[in-house]
Amino acid sequence: MWQPSSAAPIHWQWQLDTPLNMSTDLIPGVTVYDVDMFDNTGDVSTPASVSKTTVNALHALGFKVIAYIDVGTAEPGRPDSSSFPASVKGNGVQGWQGEYWLDIRQLSILQPIMQNRFAMAAAAGFDAVEIDNIDGCTNNTGFPLTTAEQLTYDEWCMQAVHALGMAVCQKNWIEECSVLSAYADFDLDEEAYYYNDPVQNLVTYYVDQGKAVFEVEYTSDIGKSTEQCPTMTGDHINSMTLDEDLVAPTTSGYYRVPCVPDTQSTWSGAPAANSFSPGSVQTAAFSSSGVLPSGKSCSVTVIVGTSSGSQTFTSTGTTQSFSISVTMPSTFGTYPVYIDIYMEGILVKSVTDPNQITVV
Repeated sequence: MWQPSSAAPIHWQWQLDTPLNMSTDLIPGVTVYDVDMFDNTGDVSTPASVSKTTVNALHALGFKVIAYIDVGTAEPGRPDSSSFPASVKGNGVQGWQGEYWLDIRQLSILQPIMQNRFAMAAAAGFDAVEIDNIDGCTNNTGFPLTTAEQLTYDEWCMQAVHALGMAVCQKNWIEECSVLSAYADFDLDEEAYYYNDPVQNLVTYYVDQGKAVFEVEYTSDIGKSTEQCPTMTGDHINSMTLDEDLVAPTTSGYYRVPCVPDTQSTWSGAPAANSFSPGSVQTAAFSSSGVLPSGKSCSVTVIVGTSSGSQTFTSTGTTQSFSISVTMPSTFGTYPVYIDIYMEGILVKSVTDPNQITVV
């Protein structure tokens, strides 16, 4: 059974919005992919009919693959959605139309459904399972769920996954790491930094036990920032800033900046800086000493690879500030940044920024 380790950074990608496209969605340096189980096995409902194509292709490249499976809510449009009777559906999940919290106390109904899902993941060859929405008792589910009842259900799910030879993660509910870490092989947490969650729990019950922790912050809350990186990297947590929809690299809105660059094999070294997603629009803000003489028609251009952005201005002879939007290159890599200033169409100043841009 796979055991993700905390000894060294794990370069991973979390793509749930669409099936993984082996031609366009692979990211250089990434060796672990967390993808939707149904979307990547043919969107079927029985173990015997699953497609192994995607998982086999990733395994052939030496990668590990995690199956996303929701165990705490009934999602619309799943092949087995009709298996959930109205009696186990509670309140709607905020922000997710058509999705309903489950009454996890009704084990006789839910266990066969989840057992079948786990069996599908095993039949497809997944290395591990990400079980989602395991903290219903902390939400407005419409049912009077207790912590003890929730833990009973979560522990059963984890044991059922293990029985099929796959690793399993604890997803969120960081407050219960002391209990669930005894059953889980690794942890995946969302926005621990943004919500000021007790990150020390992740360190004590996972990292210090040799178990990997994956963590994400979302651009919808933290912006295109990596301010969590010094904390997370210092604690040996595999953190990234991602778009909230977890879309493919070729999809509009995609954003992925890992704290530890995908080329780095140790925890040492500074967190990723000046790292941006392919095709993302970034703002270059800087100042330049006075362009003389004053009163002249000028322009300044920022160049990153084959991309550039410009701004016109009138020279003042004093220090002037600029804010220029530049679309990042579409190809992964590290790029120098050039700043050119023109006066009435003639190049009068050219500077190479000491800080390079990394597209990841």
